[in-house]
Amino acid sequence: MGIENIEMSHQSIGITSLGYYLPTGRMTSLEMSQLSNTPENVFIEKIGIFQKCVVTDDEQPSEMGTKAALSAIDNAGIRASDIDLIVYCGVGDYDYRLWSPAAKIQSEIGADQAFAFEVRNFCNSGNLGIDICRNMLIANTEFTYGLVVCSDRLSSLVDYSNQDSLSTFMFADGATAAILKKGETSNQILAYHAVTDSEAVDCFKIPLGGTRLPFHSDNVDQSLNYMQVADREKLEKIIS
Repeated sequence: MGIENIEMSHQSIGITSLGYYLPTGRMTSLEMSQLSNTPENVFIEKIGIFQKCVVTDDEQPSEMGTKAALSAIDNAGIRASDIDLIVYCGVGDYDYRLWSPAAKIQSEIGADQAFAFEVRNFCNSGNLGIDICRNMLIANTEFTYGLVVCSDRLSSLVDYSNQDSLSTFMFADGATAAILKKGETSNQILAYHAVTDSEAVDCFKIPLGGTRLPFHSDNVDQSLNYMQVADREKLEKIIS
């Protein structure tokens, strides 16, 4: 490794500001209890949830992400035009199929010179997005600021009548954002490590809309539009 590469790898990258957006709607444990015909204490004692944030009206993931991004930019005291990278992180249920929420946020905030892309890795998306952003800031001498946005609207994917999907009832809505800065000495990102446990890969999915079961007029079973747990006992054993 040359001297220049060694110096690049030791550059500090830190989180210089945070922003967030929470929708005003709330769903309580009592409401989930009534919808699922499940005792309320199951949600409070076993899952640990009293209420969760849910969207009102027609709020979309990219809209919530834009609000969180603007909050982080304002807190950092920079201009949107200063941003070099935009990483949108989420479960992958975007406003539309085959569409870029990262590019939409870039357009909405006016970060015209940024490179924008998505990271889709479920609960790990945000951590992975920050690590990718950090490494890209280090690798490119012309980059100074990166924006990582995490935004999801998951409450609408939950089938509250399906007791086998109880582990999904905590899924909620909202967005957060972080500004990463090259040369930032506070909140430095030192390292990242992850391992995938694929044991539960087939326990959890939304059946409808992929290549195996495309959207079609013959698909009349609306339950296929929601998250489903194929093996509840196995999944609970893995995540407990």
